Amino acid sequence: MGWSGRAGAGRSSAVVLLVALAGAAAGCSSSSSSHRASSGPPTSAHAATTVAPPSSSTTTTRQAAPTTTSTAASNRSSTCTASQLTGSIEGTSGAAGQFEVTVALKNTSNGPCTTGGYAGLQLVSTSGAKLQTTALRGGTLNFENIAPTPITLGPGSTAWFNLGYSDVPSGGETSCPMSSQLQIIPPNATSHLAVALRIDPCDNGAVHESPLFAAGSTATETTAPPQG
Repeated sequence: MGWSGRAGAGRSSAVVLLVALAGAAAGCSSSSSSHRASSGPPTSAHAATTVAPPSSSTTTTRQAAPTTTSTAASNRSSTCTASQLTGSIEGTSGAAGQFEVTVALKNTSNGPCTTGGYAGLQLVSTSGAKLQTTALRGGTLNFENIAPTPITLGPGSTAWFNLGYSDVPSGGETSCPMSSQLQIIPPNATSHLAVALRIDPCDNGAVHESPLFAAGSTATETTAPPQG
């Protein structure tokens, strides 16, 4: 009986010890598994965020705008103004009361300009008063009639126009006023330049004028003096 009681107690103690050892082993296994899971590689979502390429819109906004339009505009000629031109009398001729004057307009600016057509005219007296001036466009006995043409004047280039008038009084005139200056408004301009010119056109200051022409025009055959 004694042997039976001690043997049972020994078996009980052994069972308890085995159970405790098993529990400890299980706890160690669970802790190890949990540690390995937390130290694993980053998820695929996190990796995609860090390696995403820049969007294409960034490259587009950095492209420079084209400049061809502004470049073309800068090369375009402007209308010749009075400040760009210097006037002079090229020559005079006449007989039997009919006279011709050739006026030169030279581009003295640093860039090209365009002109063409008829200039505005105003005769001025020695006192500075404006004289009656009647501009008649077209040809006359002194020079042929030519059509207006566009002219581009480079720096230093010259255009001309002719004036024709009579100093023979007509109607009730007994004499005709003498000018000391001719004011010229270039075609399509608004201000004037002046040249010294002494002429006495009769018939209410009638002055025939040609349109501007360039060297080589047929009008150069009848100017005073002829232009080459």
